[in-house]
Amino acid sequence: MAMSVMRIILMGITVMLLLGCRADVPSSLISDEPGSPSLKDEGKSDRDMLLARGTVTPDFIITDFDGVKYELSENLGKGIVLNFWASWCGPCRWEMPFFEEQWQEHEDNLSFVGIAVKDFEDEARLFTNITGVTYPNALDKNGEIAAKYNVGSMPTTYFIDKDGFIVRGLIGATNEGTLKWFIENLFQDE
Repeated sequence: MAMSVMRIILMGITVMLLLGCRADVPSSLISDEPGSPSLKDEGKSDRDMLLARGTVTPDFIITDFDGVKYELSENLGKGIVLNFWASWCGPCRWEMPFFEEQWQEHEDNLSFVGIAVKDFEDEARLFTNITGVTYPNALDKNGEIAAKYNVGSMPTTYFIDKDGFIVRGLIGATNEGTLKWFIENLFQDE
């Protein structure tokens, strides 16, 4: 009996990790510019809406939880790992220590930045403290930055090259081995 309950719980956790957490970014915030993907396209999945490899990264300015202004375009020159998350997202909580570990290992040649989407600031700050994350994190209170990146579910991660182009986008929780592989293989020249 206990094994059956445990098996059901593990299956539930697995499904959550594979699917990620849905974020309803208002469609009014999604770009309608020609050539830019739009979540308004019917029949498209979140995965279909990721910004394509080679896309120029949308710039943004945000103030992190330490009060420091972060502008993406000012941080080019080395690769960037951009992670969209929310404090209410279980898979986000699970993957954050892996991001912290990789940031500690690669902080000299990669930038990491976390964006809490449509969250409460106190909850998001507490989340970073609980997960032990020390790289810059900030709050996208209204989901405007997430909309620029066509983020439809949490977590979503973009790998951005030193020149500001999308190298890869991932939807859903990233385990330690996958994150390490992407960093080592996507940023070989960084």
